[in-house]
Amino acid sequence: LTLILAANVCAYANEDINGIYVDTMQGNDNNSGEKHEPLKSIECAIEKAQKQNVKQKIVLEGGTYFIDDLSKISGTGSTYISYVAEEGTNPVIKQQAYEKVQIKNVEFSGITFEGPYGVGLINSENVTFTKCSFNNTETVSLEISEGCKNITVTDSCFYNTSGSALLINDGKKPQNAP
Repeated sequence: LTLILAANVCAYANEDINGIYVDTMQGNDNNSGEKHEPLKSIECAIEKAQKQNVKQKIVLEGGTYFIDDLSKISGTGSTYISYVAEEGTNPVIKQQAYEKVQIKNVEFSGITFEGPYGVGLINSENVTFTKCSFNNTETVSLEISEGCKNITVTDSCFYNTSGSALLINDGKKPQNAP
């Protein structure tokens, strides 16, 4: 289990990578996904990004994005996906149910994850949360479980959680446990 908690670290520099723009209020899934023609749903942007074999940036405008299955946000073996908030906005991702998911090659920057369910990772690799917020969760806000590698949480906040804010669980019982 590898976890890095840092003060000022980024997964990679701001490179000129492809961008897919999403606006839940003004977009249309028949659009191109360019800044002047954003998509409406995050699912459509994910599908488009996963078909590429290069780094992809999905830029989220302010609004709430409901996701049924958080594992669908994953990059692929050769695709790294960066989810970033459009400057000056506060996009919110709401997961519809809590379950631990496996995601790989993903960065979140400036995204708010809002309850009631937090984010649970298992066997996940190369996942970065930078300047993210985890708000109003009734469960664990961010759980990092067994099999995870290279998980980085930088400059992120946890607010109003009924459970644990951050739980790191390697799946092993303590030495003195029955």
